[in-house]
Amino acid sequence: MGRMGRRGRVVLRRIEERVRRGICFRKRLAGLEKKAEELAVLCDAHVGFIVLSCSDGGLHHFAAPGTYAPPQLPTISSSCFLPSSPNLLNSCHPQQCTG
Repeated sequence: MGRMGRRGRVVLRRIEERVRRGICFRKRLAGLEKKAEELAVLCDAHVGFIVLSCSDGGLHHFAAPGTYAPPQLPTISSSCFLPSSPNLLNSCHPQQCTG
């Protein structure tokens, strides 16, 4: 008898259906936040991250309780969406990613 309940390897590729892609994004973002909070609690670590969503153009950020986050952070990271920005993250602005 093999491993019960295992899905095996998931092939990672872009989800073409927009609604399914949005659902997957929200679920995985929630999972990422949960893992980050667990890491902060278990290891007494300062954990934070920023996720730029190409599908909705949103900026999602997380900081575990007690983690220092500069107040200007959302303003700075929002500039990544501007086409004139020389930032590496510029390749993920909404005009290129929606569809």
